[in-house]
Amino acid sequence: MNALVTGHAGYIGGVLADQLAAAGHDVVGFDHSADPAQDIRDADRVRSLFADHEFDLVYHLAAEADVWVDDWQYLFENNVAGTVNVVAAARGTDVPVVFGSSVAASGEFNRYGRSKDLAEQAVSEYEQVTTVRFPNVVGLDAPRGQAQDMIEEGLAGEIEVWGNGEIRRSYVDVADLCSALVELGTGSITIENPTSIYGRTTTNHELGNLIQTVVEAETGSTPDLSLVDRSPPSPQSLTADGFRVQNPTPLQESIRSQVRATLEE
Repeated sequence: MNALVTGHAGYIGGVLADQLAAAGHDVVGFDHSADPAQDIRDADRVRSLFADHEFDLVYHLAAEADVWVDDWQYLFENNVAGTVNVVAAARGTDVPVVFGSSVAASGEFNRYGRSKDLAEQAVSEYEQVTTVRFPNVVGLDAPRGQAQDMIEEGLAGEIEVWGNGEIRRSYVDVADLCSALVELGTGSITIENPTSIYGRTTTNHELGNLIQTVVEAETGSTPDLSLVDRSPPSPQSLTADGFRVQNPTPLQESIRSQVRATLEE
């Protein structure tokens, strides 16, 4: 299989590209952070990419994934217009697309979620698009997210648990997620469209306790844990209830690999 992975230089895209290559597939990456010319916002450049290659499948992961970004024009250009450019080029060459969206697209909670929702709507007419909504992704060198923020706090000595510990989120290990995406692309599994994917759902208080335990085990120092009356830019409960990965990596092991990656930076 010859697969295009947009966002291949990113966190999830990098793991996915490695797994595809390890399985014997040919992988072409397209990522602005690896090469400024590889910009999904440039429709002509995207079309020329498809003209230069015969793809069997596209994994579209390139996007602005920071939920705190509030620049609507930037979000629209990257997450909506960029997605339309990739899917339009795939449609023109009759290539199926696996589109990495977000559980935040299930409700208009913030501008990031709205941008993913609009992207889903914009490409929904192409029957060969399969939309997979990602929850919080953890493990290895995660660049951002609730877990990473709490890990960095824990290594600094104090973990802040927002919302008095009652914030509920779903999590999936990055390797588990990418394995599922590979199986989805090769037809080994099928899902409803769109669907969310996850490994485990928990509260941020439970997550904080877990991070505290792992940080202590890895560093020999126990960080403090404090409840903070502060809210994220999304609901108290934002969870996935679609496809649960088989034999998910225990959350503690995902956090352990993430703590170790952070310590190595």
